[in-house]
Amino acid sequence: MGLQLIINQPLAEGSVVAFRLWLVYLFPIEWTAVHSQVTTNGFVDEQAIGPMKIWRHQHSFVAISEQQTQVVDEIQYEHHTGWRKLWTKVLFGRLGLGALFFYRAMATRHACRPSK
Repeated sequence: MGLQLIINQPLAEGSVVAFRLWLVYLFPIEWTAVHSQVTTNGFVDEQAIGPMKIWRHQHSFVAISEQQTQVVDEIQYEHHTGWRKLWTKVLFGRLGLGALFFYRAMATRHACRPSK
């Protein structure tokens, strides 16, 4: 899976992130999300344009210790009906979500590494 950022505004109430996912490098999926409920403890992104009928992703940050934070993801989504449901389930489904969250976990770990 490839990921191309198109818009990546700094995280704030109403900010936008837009990207293109390339599943199997053949099928581009356009996705735009709008951020809301932005606090120091997390935020929500909701799909404005994308493959799902409904997509709401809540990110929560829970302090474990002075040096550790647990990132909790809660996702609510609904597929479209008909052929679009089949398309999103087959091409995006668990494999695509797994790859997307694996990439995000690695990018988060990299970004949060202590500088030397």
